[in-house]
Amino acid sequence: MKIKTTLLKSAIAAFCLAMCMQSCKKDDGVAPTSSQSDASEIIINDSGSDSTGIYVSTVFNIPSAMISRIARSADGTLYATEYANDKVYKVTPSGVVTTVVQTVNSPNGVKVATDNDVFFTSYFDNKIYRMAPTGQVSEVTVGLSMSRPTDIAVDSDGTLYIADAWHKRILKLTTDGTTTILAGKTDAYGIVDGKGNTARFNYVTSLKLGADGNLWAVDGDEKGGSGLCVRKITLQGVVSTPLKLTSQYRRIYDLCPAKTDANFAVTGYGNLFILYNDNSITHLNTKTNTESPITLTKERGQVDGPIVSARFSSPMSLSFRQNNLFVGDNSAIRKIYRK
Repeated sequence: MKIKTTLLKSAIAAFCLAMCMQSCKKDDGVAPTSSQSDASEIIINDSGSDSTGIYVSTVFNIPSAMISRIARSADGTLYATEYANDKVYKVTPSGVVTTVVQTVNSPNGVKVATDNDVFFTSYFDNKIYRMAPTGQVSEVTVGLSMSRPTDIAVDSDGTLYIADAWHKRILKLTTDGTTTILAGKTDAYGIVDGKGNTARFNYVTSLKLGADGNLWAVDGDEKGGSGLCVRKITLQGVVSTPLKLTSQYRRIYDLCPAKTDANFAVTGYGNLFILYNDNSITHLNTKTNTESPITLTKERGQVDGPIVSARFSSPMSLSFRQNNLFVGDNSAIRKIYRK
């Protein structure tokens, strides 16, 4: 059974990669440790001027990894899950890379709380785990059964929000252990806006809590597809759909809320960075509903330097902290920032 599960996870990860092939304090790039050195070439292109002032650098690279989701703590520590190989990595600000979890089945969504507790989902085991700053890992008791939890969000008071994907709902777990359904109705699917159990979800693959106090999710469509719309969920359970894709082939891999504009200037309201399967990253102004490109080429590779010439390999995840946009790019974590 373990062999079958491992093969299935590898197949799913390979499928996601194939789909991709078809279709925040300022810090310098950090070299990997000698035990996990980068055997592949990272090209650094600093030639020419960049009128946008936006640059890309590689924080670390592990050639054998396939990063699923990433999160960054306030002190600059990065965490990355590797769903296919049952691993969670920790990268310190000084560049030390360690595997902190390798016994949890299919870790996927990961977030860091204000007290530096790390929470992550176990997709196939339908569990949530907490890793304390000491490194001790324990299961979080959730008062309702889950089916394929894909992602998790953490509020400043410790409240957890869980994307219970196959049950078509968003769960709320308070610090006293109370679990409720914030939005959606168990096993009732669709793309329907509304409050609480009148709202409908199809298959939420990403869930983020923004500084604007709203949850943002990547969802599917009424026909069962995935990565086809963006859902906004207030903490009172009111659900709306600010973005729906009309392209037959384009899909959303991840999103990241941030109070910044497309030039990384601070704004007074929450906007979104959106990652697509065609290797592009965009910025969505939630007030004007205007989408602007961040990456300026869809050509693939791992090229650092000005955003106009930088290239990404197979980006799958986003995280924003202290005015830096971090990108889980195949085996690397890359950083987009204003110089």
